[in-house]
Amino acid sequence: MLNFVNFSLIFLHILIIFTSDVASAENENKNNRYPFIQIGSKYYFINESLKMNWFAATEYCRSYGGDLAHIESPEEFQALEKYFLDRDKESYFWIDGNDLASEGKFMSHTTGR
Repeated sequence: MLNFVNFSLIFLHILIIFTSDVASAENENKNNRYPFIQIGSKYYFINESLKMNWFAATEYCRSYGGDLAHIESPEEFQALEKYFLDRDKESYFWIDGNDLASEGKFMSHTTGR
């Protein structure tokens, strides 16, 4: 998996992308996308009020028809990184990748790769 994933795994709260809603959100009026935030070319739902472990975060996302964010490119990672760094607030979020199956080998929970 790409090296940029190593840095992104320090995210701890929840970064949620509702994949089932993103396609429909993109077709709606640009002024009516709340609670989604456009970061780069994708839309994300970010919940900073809840703190939970990776498993609970995954279940939380799935209960709303979504998944933890799956970062597909260095550009997507850089857009997310810039968003959080520009906020001048230290926040940590979960993404879908982890190395639970094999230490040091990061896999996407969404794709299995």
